[in-house]
Amino acid sequence: MEFHKTFFDASVEEMSNGYRFDSSNHVYYCLLCGKEYVEGEIYPIGNRFFTANNAVKMHIANDHKGMFHQLIGLDRKVTGITDSQKRFLELVNKGLSDKQILDAIPEIGSLSTIRSYRFKLREKEKQAKVFSAIMNNIDTKVVFMEVHRTAKMVDERYMITDKDVEKVKKTYFDQDNRLKAWPVKEKKKLVILKEFSSLFQTGVQYTEKEVNAIIKTKYPDYALIRRFLIGYGFMDRKADGSVYWKCKE
Repeated sequence: MEFHKTFFDASVEEMSNGYRFDSSNHVYYCLLCGKEYVEGEIYPIGNRFFTANNAVKMHIANDHKGMFHQLIGLDRKVTGITDSQKRFLELVNKGLSDKQILDAIPEIGSLSTIRSYRFKLREKEKQAKVFSAIMNNIDTKVVFMEVHRTAKMVDERYMITDKDVEKVKKTYFDQDNRLKAWPVKEKKKLVILKEFSSLFQTGVQYTEKEVNAIIKTKYPDYALIRRFLIGYGFMDRKADGSVYWKCKE
């Protein structure tokens, strides 16, 4: 699932609801796909009509199967939840009793173990709240490069500050914003690929020939850049290579 680029900037309440209200534009928008509902307008859904606020809720429930479904499906590196904990929470969400959960997951062993599961998850929730409060009180003064939503390898290569990003740009691009050389370090490659991705428009389909021509305006080895744009998740293509497009940011 490709979430809207503001998903991880949302509050816990907004993540739980699955939408955010943009007061400057008077728009409710889905944090999953970005679909917008304008305050004051009425939206027909089925045989009924809904306000923008209720329409975005219906959209999340009907089109995305609800926020629990989306959140529980996130990778462990995002949630910190093990597969066994995930399965347990799915059953709890269905309203099953401890006895029914034990029948569904007999390997848990006993009802006391299930109660222990519940207790540990509640403690995990408290710890998450405290950690969020701690982070809110820290002024790190360091801004790291934003991870694009379709990134295929999220690791230490993204630990590059905005200051370092500017340094890479000055070192590797000339005055005409043409790439002078292809770097060896992965962090520097990431910065350069993000610059190349900005040459393409989201929602536009390109042929391979068009992609090559656009890249070639900034660097002669278009095949190299094209391959890395795909490899790093900045762009995607059909299996036969007939159509390319920029991934949503």
